[in-house]
Amino acid sequence: MKATIANITRLGVSSLLMVLLVNTVSYAQRNKQLTAEQRTKKAVQLMTKSLGLSVAQIAKVEEANLTFQRAREVAKTHQDQTAVRAARKAYHAELKTILTRNQYKKFRQTQRN
Repeated sequence: MKATIANITRLGVSSLLMVLLVNTVSYAQRNKQLTAEQRTKKAVQLMTKSLGLSVAQIAKVEEANLTFQRAREVAKTHQDQTAVRAARKAYHAELKTILTRNQYKKFRQTQRN
C-alpha cells in the first residue's frame, strides 16, 4: 500500500512538473522579441488609429519611430539607460513637430495610461 501511495505521489509531482515546463516553454515562445521594424509598424498602426494621423504624418511618424526603436535597441544592448532616455526625448521632440498640438497631447495621455 505504501509503495502505491509513493508511486501515485511521484506520478502526481512528475505530472505537475511537466505541465509547468510545457507552460513555461509555450509562454517563452509567445513573447519573442519583436524587431525594431515590427515594433514601429505596431506603434504606427496604434497611433494612426488613436490619433487619426494623415498620410503625410504616418510616413514621418514611421521614420521617427524606427529611428527611436533602433537607438533604443543599441542603448539596451549596451545597458545604457541614459541613452535610452535621450533617444526617447529626441523622439518626443520630433513628434511635437509632426503631430498637431491636440494629437501630441492625446499621445502623451495614452503613454501615461
